[in-house]
Amino acid sequence: MSIPSGKHVVANARWTGSSFRDVCLGEATFEDVNLRAAAFRDVNLAGARFEDVNLAGVAVSNANVEGMRIDGILVTDLFAAYRRKGSGPTVLVELVEAPTDDARALIGELDAELGAAYAPENRHGLSIERVFRPGVLFFVARVEGEAVGCGGVAFEDDFAEVKRMYVRPEARGRGVARAILARLEQEARARGVERLALETGDAQRAAIRLYERAGFARCGAFGVYAGMPPVAVARCVFFEKRVG
Repeated sequence: MSIPSGKHVVANARWTGSSFRDVCLGEATFEDVNLRAAAFRDVNLAGARFEDVNLAGVAVSNANVEGMRIDGILVTDLFAAYRRKGSGPTVLVELVEAPTDDARALIGELDAELGAAYAPENRHGLSIERVFRPGVLFFVARVEGEAVGCGGVAFEDDFAEVKRMYVRPEARGRGVARAILARLEQEARARGVERLALETGDAQRAAIRLYERAGFARCGAFGVYAGMPPVAVARCVFFEKRVG
């Protein structure tokens, strides 16, 4: 199998079951590539970046992965996390009824991350003050007592909306987001909600995959978004899921 090395971008490729040996992929970027069950041996992956790539069943041996990133997370950090946590951490998702320091910090980090990717008119997250108004439930996720993520659910007349989903970078890939989303679904279902909806941005690839894997389907603009000008929702991706 021939594959370019150096600072190349590889996009929309399908290499299921392919075998790669004695090649240099350092500093290459892979976007929307299917590498399911591929085998890498004696491969230099230093500095390579994988974004929205299917790596299920991939086998890697005798490879240099220094600086390699998957969805923005250093592979060496992922390896260290799995060594520390074994099969995965226990995630406690707790209801927070007031703007605690952890809640403020998490929402501040989320706003900073979104602010670097989207113009102000494309950001529709609730402020810390609105998160703690009636009709909204807000949760903080903890691993070994440390706050690592958050999420909320806002209840409308005929649906509920997922709001303020965030996981700190060092805790990503460890099931925290799935645990938060499951709790939000549980709360919506317990209140008789039949439709759970959400809005995310087109740059949030990991979030989009999370929602799709959780059974959400893309839909049109809903609620307040339906009345916004086109420029305000130009980068929005809308999802919904039947939970009732």
